[in-house]
Amino acid sequence: MFNKVKIAQIIKEAQEAGVDGAEASKILNEMKSGPEAKFLQTFCALEAIAALHQHAHWNVKGENFYEDHLLFERLYHNSTGSLDRFAEKLIGLIQIPIPAILTSKKISEYLEKWSSVDGQTKGEILVKEALAAEKDVIALLRELSDELDGSPFKTLGFDDLIGNIASVHEESLYLLQQRLSSRS
Repeated sequence: MFNKVKIAQIIKEAQEAGVDGAEASKILNEMKSGPEAKFLQTFCALEAIAALHQHAHWNVKGENFYEDHLLFERLYHNSTGSLDRFAEKLIGLIQIPIPAILTSKKISEYLEKWSSVDGQTKGEILVKEALAAEKDVIALLRELSDELDGSPFKTLGFDDLIGNIASVHEESLYLLQQRLSSRS
């Protein structure tokens, strides 16, 4: 299990070694055991989905531009609220740092997984990408909740936070599904 001291040591060693993004991702991927690793993976997914929705909000074009523009605005506002509450809980109450050197590459990996490489801006394509991302985030939140069973990190408050964040993303999933079904 990785604790705050171990993570700080890894970060210091990475910075001293001039670690690039690929190496930082490798370090984070090696931290796949224990709740601390799942916390950081979940943080990365929440940060990535907020960025995905915000970029869709800015870039969407097409016949239903205004409707999609407002939908993505709602999704990114909801996502950033979830991200902020999650990060504050990690840092403030559980005392787990969020090292940018280790998380930035993982965030990029999520964005690469969820985004078109050809820069699509059509509403329907962006909605499908967002839908896939929301499903992944919900699955990751479920995994985090399961990982915390029997852990000292599983407090009523943290369990409630995970449930609330899942609820936000389930609402986003519903809205995106409705957007796709309204065009069928």
